[in-house]
Amino acid sequence: GNNSAQIKAAQKKATRTQKKFESLLNKGLYPEQAMEILFGDKSIADFKVEGTDLNIAVVGYPYAIYDPYLNVSLLDILKKQGVRVYTQDMLSNKQMNKYGRTLPKNLFWYFSNRAVNGALYFLDQPYIDGMIHVTAFACGPDAMVDRLIEIETHKRSSIPYLAVTIDEHTAQTGVQTRVEAFLDMLRYRRDAK
Repeated sequence: GNNSAQIKAAQKKATRTQKKFESLLNKGLYPEQAMEILFGDKSIADFKVEGTDLNIAVVGYPYAIYDPYLNVSLLDILKKQGVRVYTQDMLSNKQMNKYGRTLPKNLFWYFSNRAVNGALYFLDQPYIDGMIHVTAFACGPDAMVDRLIEIETHKRSSIPYLAVTIDEHTAQTGVQTRVEAFLDMLRYRRDAK
């Protein structure tokens, strides 16, 4: 029922908001944090990360990375351990597509390509100390993504890699123990240099 001028104005407003959202992600914010800035009363200063000694890339499907119920609060576990987390959502499509072109072909699934391309980008960044792939048990595409990321990690870099598999039986204690052991290994490796 709206006229074309109203439709165009709404489209322009939505495009501006989307660009602001992507800009906030590129500054290192999680999607939920960017939404709180855009539509809430938060500012970038509210989400400033301080006191971290490790930089970890966390890749995977967005629901696996950001849903604390599914991943048993993985991002909170990392934050409490003094880790600065980077996800593929903090990268522009241009950055990811550049690394995606280094593979013989793309996968068939959009989010699978984002996870793989984001992982490839992070493998080439000297500030990344380790990579965690959050993968869903019994997800066929995700099983392929996990193996591809693992192969490319060993082929392209010396960055340590951890796959965290989640399903309905995943317990926070198990994930926390594995992540803490991974982080201890990273710190030991760094301090031994």
